[in-house]
Amino acid sequence: SLLSPGAPAARRQALRPAGTVRRHAAPVATEDEAEAKEQLRQRVKGLLENVPSQLSGGAEMPRSTAALEAAYAKDSHADMYVTCLEFFMDLKIEYDTDDATELLRPTVHACTDIEEPATQEKLAPLYNAAMQMLNGAEPEIQLGIWKLIVDKLIDRVGLSKKEFYMWVDWCAGERGIM
Repeated sequence: SLLSPGAPAARRQALRPAGTVRRHAAPVATEDEAEAKEQLRQRVKGLLENVPSQLSGGAEMPRSTAALEAAYAKDSHADMYVTCLEFFMDLKIEYDTDDATELLRPTVHACTDIEEPATQEKLAPLYNAAMQMLNGAEPEIQLGIWKLIVDKLIDRVGLSKKEFYMWVDWCAGERGIM
């Protein structure tokens, strides 16, 4: 048949009535998706423009800056979403905020000791934020987020995944850190 999957695409298209849509048409972004992407673009742009002015004490831009700039230039929602989280993680882990000036300075905490309060206060909330970002995300984005959770958080403290999850639960329950 001319409409079978093996038939040449041009012949199948020619036989469709005018104005019909292919069953396998590329998905069209909804208004909500377009708005979410634009909001993310603005957030990324704001981070890239504002963070340099918030650095002090010899602090340099996070290592993930180049990846965030590339994702922004590529205008890829998935890449911006994941690299924005990576950038945020880098800011929270690698820098401390000066209470008086609210400027970022290099941290004095390695965030590798699970007994250290700074590690608990930085990593547990980052894990919870990443888990919230997983909800409803596309599989490609979920994979990127899981990679960040493992590479930036779990491996940093040298725990197994199960031990890390239990530690985060302890931080939330015993220490009230969310």
